[in-house]
Amino acid sequence: MLTAGEDPLYIARRLIVVASEDVGLADNHALPLAVATYTASQTIGMPECRINLAHCVTYLAEAPKSTRSYEAYQRAEEAAKADETAPVPMHLRNAPTQMMKDMKYGEGYKYNPAYKYVSIFPLFISSL
Repeated sequence: MLTAGEDPLYIARRLIVVASEDVGLADNHALPLAVATYTASQTIGMPECRINLAHCVTYLAEAPKSTRSYEAYQRAEEAAKADETAPVPMHLRNAPTQMMKDMKYGEGYKYNPAYKYVSIFPLFISSL
């Protein structure tokens, strides 16, 4: 692509997308590397940045893949579009005032990091 004249920043932007959409949660180093590759390409330009791009392409190609974040976002977006009038469940609402606490905002909320060995995600989903 570079030899044919493609803009290296276009390629670097696509690598950032691959790092998020395809590698995702499977390798937390992929996105910072892709962003650093973009910065390096922007800073030093061609022809030197071709090595930075090749480094990132190789890393992303060999990295484990996970589309969990991408798929979760897609499902959440579909759910939001399916019923745009659905209210935020009471237990997920913020309660910064006493009045809101009296109205049961946030009541029953479970803070996931407080549960070291058990995911409470199913508890939230079942109550929606």
